[in-house]
Amino acid sequence: MKQKQQKNRRILVIDDNESIHKDFREILEVGGTKTATLDEAKAAILGDAAKASEREGFEIDSAFQGAEGLAKVKEALAQGKPYAMAFVDVRMPPGWDGVETIKHLWAEYPELEVVICTAYSDYQWSDIIDKLGQSDQLLILKKPFDNVEVQQLACALTEKWSLGRQTELKQKDLEDAVIKRTRELSKTNEQLKQEIEERKIAEKKLVQAAAEWRTTFDSISDFVTIHDMNFRIIMANRAIADFLKVEPNDLIGKKCYEMLHGLSEPCATCPHQRTLETRQPCTANFFEPHLGMHIEVFTSPIFDNKGELTGSVHIARDITDRKLAEEKLREQDRMKTEFVVNMSHELRTPLAIFKNIISNLKAGVAGKMNDQQLKNLEVADKEIDRLARIISDFLDISRIEAGKINLRMQPVRIQSLVSDVVELLGPLADAKNIELTVSMADGDLSVNADRDRMVQVLANLINNGIKFVPDCGGKIAVQVRELDDEISISVEDNGPGIAMEDKSKVFGRFVQGDKHVGPGYQGPGLGLAISKELVELHGGRIEVTSEVGCGTTFTVFIPLIPECARIN
Repeated sequence: MKQKQQKNRRILVIDDNESIHKDFREILEVGGTKTATLDEAKAAILGDAAKASEREGFEIDSAFQGAEGLAKVKEALAQGKPYAMAFVDVRMPPGWDGVETIKHLWAEYPELEVVICTAYSDYQWSDIIDKLGQSDQLLILKKPFDNVEVQQLACALTEKWSLGRQTELKQKDLEDAVIKRTRELSKTNEQLKQEIEERKIAEKKLVQAAAEWRTTFDSISDFVTIHDMNFRIIMANRAIADFLKVEPNDLIGKKCYEMLHGLSEPCATCPHQRTLETRQPCTANFFEPHLGMHIEVFTSPIFDNKGELTGSVHIARDITDRKLAEEKLREQDRMKTEFVVNMSHELRTPLAIFKNIISNLKAGVAGKMNDQQLKNLEVADKEIDRLARIISDFLDISRIEAGKINLRMQPVRIQSLVSDVVELLGPLADAKNIELTVSMADGDLSVNADRDRMVQVLANLINNGIKFVPDCGGKIAVQVRELDDEISISVEDNGPGIAMEDKSKVFGRFVQGDKHVGPGYQGPGLGLAISKELVELHGGRIEVTSEVGCGTTFTVFIPLIPECARIN
């Protein structure tokens, strides 16, 4: 808001008569004789305050022709000191008359208050109105005029001019405020439009995301529902709805145990209830008579943004076909095991007969044999033994698969066991000029084991080394170590080694050396697989380290019997 302007008491007198100018000065300027007389009269009526208020006076400028008056108005405007009013005589020969002068003055400065001074013989008022138009800025002062009348006109019109300018300033301030506020509102409106547009875009994306999520949710073939803390279904996918022959919305608000299990209360093994209690995912696998299928159920807790548990996601999967396939597979495994066992027994009987015949022939029961015949009988005898071991391996692997292998656990002294196996396989190593050495820890080391099965494991590992190390120069080292709470038995050889990519396959069934599934070198490739299974049945583990061209080391770890148990 601009500051209030001071009063403008500048008056222009335009008259061709110099005495008129003198009269106006006497009436309006401070110190004029006529002004003093008037002040005294007012003071007598209104008191000293009225007299003092009028002593401010007016600033009077004179012009004797209309054109001169116009020039003074222009000059005042240029100086920023405009006139508030003008007294203009009607007749000012030889130049413009008063009416023409006023037209020029208003053209230059429309805000000028004007008093036209006229005699009765001059223009009629109607003529003046015709030329100047109706205006609230034009008054007539008839000659001869009264001094008080002049003073009143000067006071009223200068005050009117000041009020008009103040009004203009206030109007300008209001217009500026309106413009400013309009700009602010326009800016706010644009921001609101932008926010509305962004919100519409966000809402559209949310709707699209919700539709995409729902499409994905309904595309899941499993039965998916979301349950609240009170076992109510709050969301269900198309799969469960189609199975129950209802719409997904028909399940909303229903108790899960009523819709899915046909019960009046949660089932005893309810995974949703376990998830609510443990705040952890749960899994259940059972036959559901209400649905007529074997189902596998997964539940996972749902938490809000404050970490509060609000329910769970419930995923049920029909595993009826899988159950039937598993049952069929178990039946096939049982039949296979029975076949292997029966076949093994059937094969062992003729093998025993062949073994007995060969033994009798070698003993000369059928007469004396020459060297070639004895050599052939020796080869046949060894092959019968090898075939017997293969049959035994097949029988063992079948028993392991069926979970029917029995261990006769008892305390076993490791040093004695290792010595017996090395002594048993020593002749095989000697026959190939392989150096077989043993290194054992001191003390009495005992494990709880099936001695025959542990002999089988160690014999498999040493025999495996004998097969693959080179003749004449091959080395196999057996070492027994005592660790913190277990013993380790390692069998190290200087054979060809195992490639990195084949290490994970060495304990596979029917795998041997660099061979893949199928018959291997001197055996079906079951020895390491059986050894691993037997070691794990003893609560131990078996590891392999190898590098191509640098040999292989198999290490068996078996838990030690505590000291007190060994003493007992």
